[in-house]
Amino acid sequence: MARDRRLWRIDFTRAWTYKELQYPNNPVRCDRQLFEKLKALDANELAEKKRYLTKYEMKAVMTPRDAIVQHFRMLHDAAITAHRWIAAVSPICSSEAK
Repeated sequence: MARDRRLWRIDFTRAWTYKELQYPNNPVRCDRQLFEKLKALDANELAEKKRYLTKYEMKAVMTPRDAIVQHFRMLHDAAITAHRWIAAVSPICSSEAK
């Protein structure tokens, strides 16, 4: 909103045109509630809003959503694997240090 109380519409139609994350190393954290809501969002739920969104717009929402969810699942799986590896190696390293 401008100082003179006029509203300006911003066109974001090209903001979600990528099929994969443009900078995959940048998002390293995601709020847990947001991530859960992203995971819960599905095409069927969007299809119910069909009168508001075109087929193209639904795809434009779901494609980056899928990439974001996949990215954070990969980060989560990598963190779990690293944690398990450290837990498995830790007793060995501590006994060798003695």
